[in-house]
Amino acid sequence: LLSERNLEEHQKVFDDIKGRVKRGVSSRSDLAQVTSRLSSSQASLLVKRREIYDLRAQFISIVRRPAESLVSPIIDQSLLPATLEDALKQTHARHPQIKSALEDVEAVNQELRASNADYYPTITLDAESYHNDNIGGYEGHDNGSSIRLNMRYNLFNGFRSTNRAKASAWRYQESYAIKDQAIIQAVEATKLSWNAMIFLSQQEKVLQVNVDAAVATDSGYAKQFKIGRRSLLDVLDAKIEVFLARQNFLNARYDRRIAEYRLANAMGILTYALRIDYPEEWKTNKDDRVIEQEKAQDNKGESA
Repeated sequence: LLSERNLEEHQKVFDDIKGRVKRGVSSRSDLAQVTSRLSSSQASLLVKRREIYDLRAQFISIVRRPAESLVSPIIDQSLLPATLEDALKQTHARHPQIKSALEDVEAVNQELRASNADYYPTITLDAESYHNDNIGGYEGHDNGSSIRLNMRYNLFNGFRSTNRAKASAWRYQESYAIKDQAIIQAVEATKLSWNAMIFLSQQEKVLQVNVDAAVATDSGYAKQFKIGRRSLLDVLDAKIEVFLARQNFLNARYDRRIAEYRLANAMGILTYALRIDYPEEWKTNKDDRVIEQEKAQDNKGESA
């Protein structure tokens, strides 16, 4: 844990100041000051440990098993789009809610066409042929055949066909509205995830520079303190700056990873991008084939 590392750093400073006080090099006020900072580090560690235990309890309530031997899921970077336009194209083509809404629209459309069929006559062509012997007390053959063209037309059925057609039309409009709403939500999720991923990636690079500078400052202050050019307060403040810089960097890294999860989910490839096995009944050969083809094209373009 980062808090454990911060506590170890403050413990080293405490031990050093305690030894300096015994030798008469530092004052007791310095020891009191570093003791205060050490206590704050210990309290911060306890808070983080409590949060971890709370998260483990939540994990058990959701997954029904302890959080042991966990693996950090990493998105296959080759599957992430290069531009926002590519991400939106994949979202329209693969997002589960959009595909489900389109299927609902098609189903209701077929229902609407079936309801309109009541307004048209039903025409059938019937053919019949028979070959009998000794029928009705008469000896001999009794053969015959016929062909008929029949038309049935329901002139009035109590407005049942009209009401059925109206209900189907309303369901069609409703399914179309649900489809539009699903597209709007999926597009919004894609754009938000894309923006978060891009800006957090940039922020992560900047924060990495901040961490390196803070570590260099901490090391320099520690050396200057030993020769009396820096105060103990400067050293302790530098420790805090390193801790905060590392914490901000890790937060940005994990936030960027979450943004990648959300982008892959909006594109409908989250389980595939994480290489998660799922039942064969869930697989769509067409979707898997399209993903493999696009990945092959990307690899071909990179090699070229």
